[in-house]
Formats: sequence, C-alpha cells, structure tokens
Amino acid sequence: MSGSSDTAGSGNGLALLFSLPFLLIGVIMGTMVFATVRDTWKARAWVEVPATLDRVELKTQRGSKGSTTFLVVAAYHYSWQGRTLRGQRVSLHDGFDNVGSFHEDQFRRLDAAREAGTPVTAYVDPADPTSAVLSRQLRAELVVFKTFFMLAFGGFGAGILATVFVGARKAKALAASRTRHPGRPWLWRPDWERGEVHDDTTTSVAPLAAFAAVWCGVSFPVLYLVLAPAGPLTGGALLFMLFPITGVLLAGVAIFRVIRRLKFGGTVLKLARMPVVPGARMEGELRVPMALDAADGVHLVVRCVGREVRGTGKQRQVVQATLWETAMVSPPSSWRRRGDATVVAVAVDIPANAESSSAPSDDGSGVVWQLEARAEVPGVNLGSVFTLPVFRGPSP
Repeated sequence: MSGSSDTAGSGNGLALLFSLPFLLIGVIMGTMVFATVRDTWKARAWVEVPATLDRVELKTQRGSKGSTTFLVVAAYHYSWQGRTLRGQRVSLHDGFDNVGSFHEDQFRRLDAAREAGTPVTAYVDPADPTSAVLSRQLRAELVVFKTFFMLAFGGFGAGILATVFVGARKAKALAASRTRHPGRPWLWRPDWERGEVHDDTTTSVAPLAAFAAVWCGVSFPVLYLVLAPAGPLTGGALLFMLFPITGVLLAGVAIFRVIRRLKFGGTVLKLARMPVVPGARMEGELRVPMALDAADGVHLVVRCVGREVRGTGKQRQVVQATLWETAMVSPPSSWRRRGDATVVAVAVDIPANAESSSAPSDDGSGVVWQLEARAEVPGVNLGSVFTLPVFRGPSP
C-alpha cells in the first residue's frame, strides 16, 4: 500500500513538472496577445501626423531549420507642437516573424514613399509624443498564431494539472475505502458503499463547462478587438473567427449536458444485492427523478467491456472490446411512480462464466460492466451509463 502511494506521489510530481513548460508557454503567449490587443486599442486614439522617412530596411534572419523571418525597420521624423521628433517603430508588433506578409508589404509601401519623397502617416501618442508608429494595424494572423499556442499549450498544461489533482483526490478516497473494506472491491466506490450506482455521464459536465467558459472568455474579447478597428476584414481576422465558433460549439455541448444533468442528474440505480454475482440474476431499480414521458419505453443495455491501456504519454491509447452484451426494453406499463420519480425495474441474468469487474484503477484498464439506459422524451433525452459492481464474492 505504501509502495503504491509512493509510486503515485512520484508520478504526480513528474506530471506537475511536465505541465509547467506548457503552462509557461501558455502564460507567455497570453501575455503577448493581451498586450498587443491592449496597445492596438489604445492606439486608436493616437493622433495622425505627417512624417518624413529617413531610412527603410527589410531585415532577415535564417533559422536553424532553414526558415526565414522578417522585420521591417525605419527611421523617420515628424513635427509635434513646433518640435521635431524622431521615431523608429513601424508597428505595434515587435520582433522578427514570418506569419503572413506584413513586413514585406510594409517595406514596399514605405520604401516607395521614401523614394518618391512622399510623407507617410505617423500615429503619435498624445500622452507621450515621442512614442509613434507608422502602422497601428492589428495583425490578426499573428494574434491567431499566438492565441492558438496560448490555448493549446496552456490548456494542455492546465488539463494535466487538473487531472493530477482530481486523480490524487480519487486515489486518496480509494485508499481509504480499501482500508475500510479490505478484499471487498464492490464497496470501494462511495456510491457502491451506499448500495447505489450513480450515472457516470454527469461527472464530465463540470470540466467541459469550465473549458468552454475559458475558451469563450478568451476568444470573444480578442475577436472584438480584432474586428473593432475600421477597415476591410483580413484573412487573419476571418481565420480568427474559428476560435469563437469553436467556443460556441463547446458551449453548446456543455449547455446540453448541463440541461441533461439538471433534468436527470438525480438518476440512480438501486441494486437489490451488492455485489452482482456471475451466474445470478441482477435485480434493481432505475430511479429517474421525474415523470417519464417515453412512449417507446426505456432501452436498457448491459455489457461487459474489456479495456487495455497501451503505451504512455502521447502514445497512450485505450483499446476496448465488448465481451458480453444483452439488450431489452422496459415498456411504460411496467413502470411505477414513487412521488415525483419514475421507477424502472431492471432484471438481467449474468452468465456464470462471465468475467468479474476489475477493481477500480487509476488508468481505467481491466474489465468493466455497464448498464446503459436511454429513452426518447420531450426536450433532452435520457442517456445514462452506470458502472456495475460485478464480482465473485459474498454479499456483504
């Protein structure tokens, strides 16, 4: 027991260390994105003045993999309240990059104006007249690029952290249950210990809703700042719209699951005997906390699934196969009412040669027995999955 706890603690520590670089990249990219859109928003109030170009140059850098990045630089002067001031910033976006053709386009525009001796427009910060740029355009394609890295890397790192903390809590609860009920794995889950089986589909609602909220909370404000400046929509701006569209889809799925949880979240399976024993009949009641209006009845499927976890890290995959399955329909005429709830009787003969459930594990591998209950009702349909305690052992 102590050895497994030490191993789990070591694994959690490694996972935390592994998540830090991803979180750091997400934070850095997020800081860059918000700094850029903040500066672009402020620059909308900057004053337009004519400026004379003294020098324009397109610098290039070659990366180790042969890629070329660009940076347009310039020197110019302009007048502000009788003073001649000098500037060097071309854009609010600093540094070399090869995202889009911004640097090449700006170089061609500015170099043509310099050769023709034509003044260009400089945008001057009235609060600090020494600060000026020749383009206050928000480069939507660069914002898309950085936002992708922020959400992808930051989200991946945050997901690892959440998995570690949730997994640690579950492991602690499992260890306590094993101590209370040694050799009785059908009592190692809190709901099983109470003689109930809770709906597995309700556990994924909170993480999905939180992820959708963060995604939308980031992408919609940035989209507004990308589209707010006057001017034609660029390809980058249109591409960036994929982020809020994705957020809307995620939010739609989350809202659907929240509605289903509010509607059916109290659905439980009450078994007559714990555990369910191979070779015996599983009997119980499916208690739905509402009056069901399902003319086609409740469709029930009991299945035994073998799961195998292969690989680790990015190569990790769960392969599963159905080992046994039976289906039935419970007609409305067989239901009973208990207060506001509908009680659906469940009775299934479990084969004597059926494999027992694996004890609850951290990686989800082993043999899992499930009861799936589905019914078409007005609005959101019933769709619940229950993990059954099928073990060869005496009833406690």
